[in-house]
Amino acid sequence: MLPHLLRGAASDYIRTENARIVRVGDSIQLSLTFQFIDRHVDRKDIWLLQPRLVNGADSVDLPSVGVYGRMPYYYLVRSGNYLFQGDDDVMLRGKYARAGVPFFYTRTVRHRAWAEGAEVHMEFIHLTCCGDVLQREGWRIIDRHKVVLPDSIVQRRFTAVAAGVAHVDFVLDSIWIDPEYHDNRRELGKISHLIDSLQANPEIHIDTVTLHGYASPEGPYKHNVWLAKNRVKALAGYIANRHSLDPAIISQQSTPEDWAGLRKYVDESSLPHREEILKVIDDTLRRPDPDLRLRYIRRTYVEDFADIFDPTRPEVIPTQRPLFAVKTNLLFDLALFPNLELEVPLGRDARWSILAEWGSAWYVWRHNSRAYEVVNAGVEARRWFGRCPGCRPVLTGFFLGAYASAGKFDLEWNSKGNQGEFVSFGPSVGYSWVLSRNLNIEASGTLGIVLGQRRRYDGEFQDTHLIWKRFGDVLYGGPTQLKVSLVWLIPRKWFGLKD
Repeated sequence: MLPHLLRGAASDYIRTENARIVRVGDSIQLSLTFQFIDRHVDRKDIWLLQPRLVNGADSVDLPSVGVYGRMPYYYLVRSGNYLFQGDDDVMLRGKYARAGVPFFYTRTVRHRAWAEGAEVHMEFIHLTCCGDVLQREGWRIIDRHKVVLPDSIVQRRFTAVAAGVAHVDFVLDSIWIDPEYHDNRRELGKISHLIDSLQANPEIHIDTVTLHGYASPEGPYKHNVWLAKNRVKALAGYIANRHSLDPAIISQQSTPEDWAGLRKYVDESSLPHREEILKVIDDTLRRPDPDLRLRYIRRTYVEDFADIFDPTRPEVIPTQRPLFAVKTNLLFDLALFPNLELEVPLGRDARWSILAEWGSAWYVWRHNSRAYEVVNAGVEARRWFGRCPGCRPVLTGFFLGAYASAGKFDLEWNSKGNQGEFVSFGPSVGYSWVLSRNLNIEASGTLGIVLGQRRRYDGEFQDTHLIWKRFGDVLYGGPTQLKVSLVWLIPRKWFGLKD
């Protein structure tokens, strides 16, 4: 099929091509390619692409594709809430709409009787991150003819035990094979040549054909169990129909994930972190769960992971809901005041958070005649604001809060100094910007009241004795802190917790 340019305003955004629909047993699979034309996705916008099978009054929606601008993208990453989509839908980062990278879509639904002769429709919906619809447009991808739903072969990698091995590739998550994809035509020819040569020999009777199917380790293990089983099932049907074999003689076996094949590929590669990845693959004692092994490789060796699997496929959005955030005030760091803050988001939408902070500068020099010693600890409660959650990623945006802190100090210069203790409390205000998936930059300030005691002293006998000169109270009202903080969000997944 020739590329189909979307009509009207939608043609400025997306092109669809190679739309096909096949039937495998009691399932229907739609496959097509989205070509994102060089257009900018606004930082607060979402594009939804909704494939749909339609036959008269009957229709069924297939899982949608969402292309997310910067703000809803980071909201999705940090919250795990899918906004206007479900768990089975595809979610892509908006930058791929500008990159011109094709995205191959394939999804499977249960077969319906009315699907014979159905049309394939597509709906484009342009939304803001708050859900306001800016544009809605629908069109047909396949029309004016019947859609044939033939049984088709599906196999990532299989072994024909009778006399040889063939490797057939297919696009991620697909149970339908394209003979033009990679080297499939030659590999499929191996199977036909093998069986045809056996059937042409009158002295040979084929009484058993054993097929073994695999799925790539990429993706959830439970889903790969289904993929491997259905791929080898479809291949068995293809062989039986093409070569007039009794389906009963075809033995079907499957392995959910081909870790041995992955290890062989990595071992023979020139990946920068080849040895490290091999150790993770072999570490079945500490990481018996294959999903955890794959997740560790994906998170730790990002570029290698992209090279192992399809480097041209856009990144499907992985969620990394933060368990807490680690912060440091860069202004305090410049003042040689080491400090650390921990902030925990509360609730699914994280409209509230609680923060604990600690800082300490404990320096003496010039034979104890000079001292810069301050220690401070505090807590703060924050309320985050935004017109709607989708426009405000977790721990991002405008906030108001209230803080309380306590500490002590010893400031001395040339044997003359002040010691004391203090407490402080008051309101806080600030704004936090997204830098990357797990980084923010935050600016904030506090107004408050400071209460405490102060003791003035002179140091004598090489500052081994302090001579107290004056005692007094500390009472201050006004600005108390100014912060420009680097924020590192720590995902729940790093601790094995579910999002």
